[in-house]
Amino acid sequence: GFQIMGAAQPSLDKCTFSPDDTPYEYPGQPLATDDPPYSTLFQYVCMDHGTEIAQLNLETRTDRNDTYVCACCGAKLFGGEAKFDSRTGWPSFWAPYDADAVGYARDKGNVEIHCSKCKAHLGHVFSWSTSHDNPTGLRYCIDGVCLRKVARAADETGGAYPHDLPLILEQ
Repeated sequence: GFQIMGAAQPSLDKCTFSPDDTPYEYPGQPLATDDPPYSTLFQYVCMDHGTEIAQLNLETRTDRNDTYVCACCGAKLFGGEAKFDSRTGWPSFWAPYDADAVGYARDKGNVEIHCSKCKAHLGHVFSWSTSHDNPTGLRYCIDGVCLRKVARAADETGGAYPHDLPLILEQ
């Protein structure tokens, strides 16, 4: 079901950045070594629930050994095996890392997703065609500025939580 954000809102005070973070391959994303380690785009998207411009010429790379984490707090959001090329200009995944990785809320008729830990806005989830690279029929459309990519730990089993995903109702 949908998780209501309630009074908890995203805040830069909740953001922690590690100099070891690898930025997602997206133009204009702040680096962890920047001072401050966020940009106007980061604040607009993650804190103010905006959307960045699609990057239609961005090469989409997928690597099962990557884990995509929240650029604000570092919580695990998506496993590399759930990433697919939607050809939309935004990073796309077919399932979150686990059942508690993201929260859901209605946003003007769409389903908005946010980090369950720090409440940073991540993007939206839409119905999508089911295929060999998208078994759930969902597209978690994520703003690239919201992601950081980290190598999967040797003992990490992966992500791509395929059970109890939200029912997306078309408006």
